[in-house]
Amino acid sequence: KTLDPEELRSAADYVDELEAEFLSANEPEYGIRLPWEKVHDQLVLRMGEVSIWAGYSGHGKSEIAGHVTVGALKAGWLACVASMEFVPRKWLKRLVRQATAQSAPSLPYVRHVANWFRERLWVFERTGTAKAQNVLQVFEYAARRYGVKLFVIDNLSKCGFAEDDYNGQKAFVDALTDLAKRMDVHIVLVHHLRK
Repeated sequence: KTLDPEELRSAADYVDELEAEFLSANEPEYGIRLPWEKVHDQLVLRMGEVSIWAGYSGHGKSEIAGHVTVGALKAGWLACVASMEFVPRKWLKRLVRQATAQSAPSLPYVRHVANWFRERLWVFERTGTAKAQNVLQVFEYAARRYGVKLFVIDNLSKCGFAEDDYNGQKAFVDALTDLAKRMDVHIVLVHHLRK
């Protein structure tokens, strides 16, 4: 009997998964579609992956993340957002405006949307800096307990790393990637350049 490492497998062991890949080749890509028709089928947030949305202050990264989150909720996906730059009521106000397409929806409409968020949208409540390990633990719990499939971290600079801690940031992105693969979720990481 051999003592092969458990990570070493014959390619033939993947025959069932390989057949499934070929059978699904003509089907639409599984994942979260962006809410804009122009890119609806061209760019898909696939499960098991991390996307990093980078840009300078004022480029609209957080706003786009909000639109994508609302679009995902409307499509039936569950989401969890860690927006640590703002208190929850502030970024939820933006999300309600995006969901209603109104800058000043009536208070009953706001309550209706807030109730619609129930069982669809979860908040990682931490204003200021959160430890990266805490973010990972809470996200894994949300994926296991509630079936959350879309996670948004806004932003990397609020995850407890020094500006020049590139190794720590890299290790965090690696841990996010591992979590995304293990839990079959998509994680959006907003990164403000120069922060």
